Amino acid sequence: MPGGGERLVNFLGAEVLLRLTGEHTDGRLAITEAGQPADADPAPMHIHDKEDETIQVLEGHLIIEVDGTRIDAQAGSVVHIPRGAAQRFWNPGPANARYQSIFSPAGQENYFREAYALVMEADDFDTRLAEIRERYGLRYPAED
Repeated sequence: MPGGGERLVNFLGAEVLLRLTGEHTDGRLAITEAGQPADADPAPMHIHDKEDETIQVLEGHLIIEVDGTRIDAQAGSVVHIPRGAAQRFWNPGPANARYQSIFSPAGQENYFREAYALVMEADDFDTRLAEIRERYGLRYPAED
């Protein structure tokens, strides 16, 4: 993508960079890049029903939990997460982390586009976010 990608910022200030999208790969894959501060809360347990995700840690350190197995992922580590697997991750510190996610097939980038465009203060925020998650096959077991 020209300029290194499409930068999105969500309602909490989290950023994701869309490096490569389905528009560029005939829907085969999408690549995103994001950061995880050392002091951030863990990502909630979630499941992708429509795509596999492969995470490569670019800088720092992540703990990636996949179906109850914790993986200590240092910079350079690559972790594959098959669709349907329950996953979450966090940064144990002390430095901030950056990681790249490869989604196959593409589509998850459109979830980011829609969800990151929401305004948290909107009256229908929770309903709209739930609709977007459902449309892209993203589930949060704690909410089921």
